[in-house]
Amino acid sequence: MPMYSYVAKDASGKTKKDIVEALGEQSLIDKLQNEGLFVVSVKPVLQRAAAPKPATPETPKQKINKSFTHNKVRIEDMLTLARQLATMLDSGVTLMRSLSVVADQIESRQLYEVVTAFKG
Repeated sequence: MPMYSYVAKDASGKTKKDIVEALGEQSLIDKLQNEGLFVVSVKPVLQRAAAPKPATPETPKQKINKSFTHNKVRIEDMLTLARQLATMLDSGVTLMRSLSVVADQIESRQLYEVVTAFKG
């Protein structure tokens, strides 16, 4: 079974970090949520030493294949983002999954880049 590293918070806000075996990323998230934890991040743990990456001066930014209605962040963009995140978090969706879903609906290029900068 693959190994995953996770960071989660309990109801009192205490952070819990661990490395565990799980069938998959989503099954680990479901298990942690059933234990009453708020999942902050889940990442697969490499079990073998990975081959070193060739040295490059800078990794170029990935080209964004999304159309935007505007470049700057408007107050309406912030209000929509806050409302959508609140709704999803209240319904029990993890923060990382919520950000991923909401990012697809963002109309501002600058806000999209900020929200997607935290994807692991």
